[in-house]
Amino acid sequence: MPTGSTRTTLVPHALPDPIALEPGHEIGRFTVLSYLGAGAMGIVYAAYDPELDRKVALKVLRPQGRPDSHGRVRLHDEAQAMAKVSHPNVAVVHEVGLHEDGIFIAMEFVRGSTLHAWLARQPRGWTEVLGAFIQAGRGLAAAHGANLVHRDFKPSNAMIGDDGRVRVLDFGLSCTPAKAGREVVGTPAYMPPEQFLGQPVGPASDQFSFCASLYQALFGQLPFPGDSTDELRLSITSGQVRSPPRHVRVPSRLCAAILRGLRQDPKDRFASMEELLRDLDPDRTRGRRTLMGAVAGAAVLGLGGGYLGARPQATDPCSGGAAHIDQVWNADSRAAIEHAFDALPPAFATNLWPQARRVLDDWGAEWQQNYRAACEARERHEFSEELALRSAACLERARAALASAVDVLRKADADVALHALEVATSLPDPGECRSSASLVAHTQASRDIGTAVRRRRVMAALEDVKVHARAGRIDAAKDLADDVIREAHALGDRPTLAEAFLQRGRLDLEVDPAHAEPFLGRAYLVALGAGEDNRVVEALALRLYARSHARDGLPRAFEDLDVVTAMLPRIGDPPSLRALAFNNAGSLYLTAGDAEHGEPYLRESLRLRRAAGEDDVEVAKTLSNLALLARDPSRARELVGEALQILEDNLGVAHPEAMGVRILAGALAQDPLDAVQLLERGCDALDEYRRDDLRARAQCLQHLAAHARDAGEQALADEEISRARALIEQLPDADPFRFDNALIHGYAGLVDGTHAAALAYLGRTFDELRGGEWWQRRKVAEVELCIGLNLLAVGDVPAARRALADSVAIFEQIAAKAHDNVLPRTLAAARMSLAAALSAGFDPEAAAHELAAAESWYRESGGEFAWRLPTIADRRQ
Repeated sequence: MPTGSTRTTLVPHALPDPIALEPGHEIGRFTVLSYLGAGAMGIVYAAYDPELDRKVALKVLRPQGRPDSHGRVRLHDEAQAMAKVSHPNVAVVHEVGLHEDGIFIAMEFVRGSTLHAWLARQPRGWTEVLGAFIQAGRGLAAAHGANLVHRDFKPSNAMIGDDGRVRVLDFGLSCTPAKAGREVVGTPAYMPPEQFLGQPVGPASDQFSFCASLYQALFGQLPFPGDSTDELRLSITSGQVRSPPRHVRVPSRLCAAILRGLRQDPKDRFASMEELLRDLDPDRTRGRRTLMGAVAGAAVLGLGGGYLGARPQATDPCSGGAAHIDQVWNADSRAAIEHAFDALPPAFATNLWPQARRVLDDWGAEWQQNYRAACEARERHEFSEELALRSAACLERARAALASAVDVLRKADADVALHALEVATSLPDPGECRSSASLVAHTQASRDIGTAVRRRRVMAALEDVKVHARAGRIDAAKDLADDVIREAHALGDRPTLAEAFLQRGRLDLEVDPAHAEPFLGRAYLVALGAGEDNRVVEALALRLYARSHARDGLPRAFEDLDVVTAMLPRIGDPPSLRALAFNNAGSLYLTAGDAEHGEPYLRESLRLRRAAGEDDVEVAKTLSNLALLARDPSRARELVGEALQILEDNLGVAHPEAMGVRILAGALAQDPLDAVQLLERGCDALDEYRRDDLRARAQCLQHLAAHARDAGEQALADEEISRARALIEQLPDADPFRFDNALIHGYAGLVDGTHAAALAYLGRTFDELRGGEWWQRRKVAEVELCIGLNLLAVGDVPAARRALADSVAIFEQIAAKAHDNVLPRTLAAARMSLAAALSAGFDPEAAAHELAAAESWYRESGGEFAWRLPTIADRRQ
């Protein structure tokens, strides 16, 4: 079947000229009485059989394409095979013969109408409709028993007589050799995926067409949206079954049977027509739970009537995008999400949901625009058949991501609702689905229907993993990702398996890099074996980040960077991958304390992302990394301010990533009072949106208290650190954030005199701290500083002096090796504390040295720290 190189719309088969023969004309021994109508492959007459003195229906058919003996013989053989089927629900074939360049079939004359016309005549209840279709199904089953496949079952290919008996017509006559040009074989609205894809058809294909017809008869709409063959191909081969209308009452068991018959992979349908009919048995479905609604029956949206029917050519073959999106993002889904948000604290419904809804509305409109653009590219023959298939798969994967997002948000609690903007802004870019350059990088489409269906399921499941991750449901996302890995492995699809491992690794990357490394390593090896070089580079770019944050991982991370740098030119230096690799390379050098080599990588990453028009979370991450490396403090504040604005616009003010950058912005602030104001706004947002997130609220208050101490606002600092401790005391003892909690206990102990408890907590944490990298050793120094202050407060001056001296020494070593814009302020405060211990230990000379070094930094840092200078002068007395 052509899928992009030729334009295809809903048109009839190539018809012989529908010129009715005059009454009295003889065909074989039959005398024409009257013209009845034209069907997809011929003309039907009422005729008289003089030998048996009976009225018959005489159908005259010609093979499609150029008339030749082969086509005539094949039609003749299939008609004779149909004549051997004897069943009450199959139209009786009396005789088959050759006529001019075609054949004729003399069938029993049925007084009645097609199922299509019968359904359209008046509303009918589901039991009446089902009874008629079960008869038709029995006729199909009988044909299958005789090794015949109909290949074009639809309501206009079955007659219901005045006696109520249904007969199926035209077995095996619809799927003839395809005519070159624009027509397609079969009736697209009822065709199974395998027929669209040129795969072999069988009884399961008739089952699909039967269920499509029954769905239409019951619900008044076709099961798959689309006004052209291209649109139907997309919706049918990607399994986009419409949800049944709510107002139609049909037993749920009946619905389930129909939907199973409409599955994409023939192996997933019923084993036989008989098995399907058993599930449709009204005695089994009657009295079961029904779908919502209250209409007695449904009229049919027909594709023509009887033998004359054929859907007119669609005026706009690319107009179906809105219908596809409306299946997922519609008034009902919006109302359901709004209802979920209304049940949460007011800020979610008044602030977050309106922003997320606008993003989803805009994304839906963008998807439709790209659907049209991709369709028009196919129409203009700009896409090869392969690119057309990849485009359709790309659009369906993006739509699957939207469906997953809607499903997650419909059930949102406060944790999920907090991530609503992230879920909405992180949906795949539909623009990639019409870009030839992007589509070339996509996995080649499978021509095997079973493989194609399973791959689509895996890819849709991967989107589900991403949505759950962005919604903050990391544990659920990990479980889903593990399932995807198993399914992709069973499928034997190495490109998909590589992507599954990649996604699984990403889930651990920010939380626990050590756990991410094995998954990213598997992604790298699988992608390498599959020849997926882009995936190889992505896996290594992510793994070098994981290794840079693992214990003793820097040497291995630099090895990955060497490979990535060598491979990028080989794959054409794609900007998105180069930006990712260079951001993580900059982060690697930042971790190694080498700002000189790290900053150029980050600048190039930012340039690439700016050039691509990006203004999203990834840009914010690069800006934050640059802020940490910037030599100019004012430039650092500018960069982190921009990053914070991007994150709050894209994720919301209380999102964890936005809060992390807000804390960084406070640390980089020139004036500690500005930092206090920044953190107060952040802590208020956490109270409003994340009331139950005790850890996050405590950490925010911890940083707020630290800035208040730097600003000389000791009373505020004491109040906030005490509030922070009250929060973490409600956390389990095994809380993993022992470092932050230890500092909270330590500084709170200085407020209320609970030094023994504080020292015990700090001591346990100090014993657990490991690692030789500068950022790991900085944590050791901060814990030692807090230990020294508590020891000094209880009068253990020698021990306090040792702890504080160790702390200052570590800070000095780090300052000499690594670039850290925040460290000088922390070192100055540590020197002040060490000076106090030295003075108490009667070492005024050493104390004077520390005071002088601290004073030098405070004087150079401007008036914001002038309040420290009188304290220093007093200590010199």
